[in-house]
Amino acid sequence: YRWFSGGRSPEFSVSRFYLAAPTREAALEEARPYIHRFAEHKRAISRQQGGEAQPGLDEQALIERSLIGSYDEAAEGIADLAANVGVHRLLLKPASLDHGRCRDSLARFADEVRPRLPAPLLDRRAA
Repeated sequence: YRWFSGGRSPEFSVSRFYLAAPTREAALEEARPYIHRFAEHKRAISRQQGGEAQPGLDEQALIERSLIGSYDEAAEGIADLAANVGVHRLLLKPASLDHGRCRDSLARFADEVRPRLPAPLLDRRAA
């Protein structure tokens, strides 16, 4: 992939389901109905197309690849993506069926998660 970007590391954009709360349990309680609906929808599409459900559509696997958990866990997951994948832009998809809670989850990101991110990670925005 570096060949396509002229020998330098490309700037990756990654999207993840996101929901952070004071505790992991609270975040999971809110996110599980959304993840369930998403997985069911994707499995239905696979069935309609005559294929088998992909293993990545398992609800637990989706949660594990998401940024769902306590504020600290969400910040750790973002730092891990930046360090191990080289993510430069992160698109957060709130994992809630309630649109008001989606808005609230993004506000919680700004107020609770972002301040927990390592300073060098935040400084990369300006580069």
